[in-house]
Amino acid sequence: MIPAILLALAAPAAHAANIEQHLTWAITLDGTSIGKRDLTLKWAFEDDGRARRFLEVWTELDATVLGLDYSVRQRITGQASVGPAAFAAVTQFQADTTEVQGRLEGTEWMLSVATNGREWHKDLPRNSIDLSTLDLLDPESRVGFESKQVARVLASETGDILEGEVKPIGQGKIEITGTEVPVAGFAWTPDEGEMRLWFSAEGYLVRYETNVMGRWIVGTLTAPPPKGTDDAPIVEQGAGSVTEVPL
Repeated sequence: MIPAILLALAAPAAHAANIEQHLTWAITLDGTSIGKRDLTLKWAFEDDGRARRFLEVWTELDATVLGLDYSVRQRITGQASVGPAAFAAVTQFQADTTEVQGRLEGTEWMLSVATNGREWHKDLPRNSIDLSTLDLLDPESRVGFESKQVARVLASETGDILEGEVKPIGQGKIEITGTEVPVAGFAWTPDEGEMRLWFSAEGYLVRYETNVMGRWIVGTLTAPPPKGTDDAPIVEQGAGSVTEVPL
């Protein structure tokens, strides 16, 4: 088991009232459901007004019934304030289980990866990684694609650093349960396969498409995104901590 950073990720809630949101993406292949991704996002506010965001993500999908050798179960816990999120992820892909932990400390990324019990650790320069795949789900992350022509993304699933060109693909609207949501789209093209992402004006990932083995896996929000944190319910103090649930 790789050294835990979850003591930091499971920091207690701050003194002020907390805000909580729940988002779900329905995941399809060729229009057929193969699973879903759930995100619980919590804000904990410090006495000085600063906010910390806690993220819990659960993904489960199985495309084998449609002839694609691709099945995933993943749990991620993360924490962010300014800059990329620190996170710990456990991913079961086919028969392999990979644990990835990453965080930015000053001028270095601290990265640990273990696959089926084999483990390695590496410290990398800050400019080696722009963001992680967890940051793409965080509506208040300010390390997204908008200002980049090339993005180096740490994959929470594998610990690999994927680099590819980023191109805007225009603005439009995506209909979700009868509501048209204005979005801006980006195409990102690492060697591993193209990915397209559409974000709302408030930073919520509304839809994403991932090219896997020549076929498109699509994730779409099941409900229109909130307008922002003002639309999120206030939860009781103490509910802002994050715990890891092993696979």
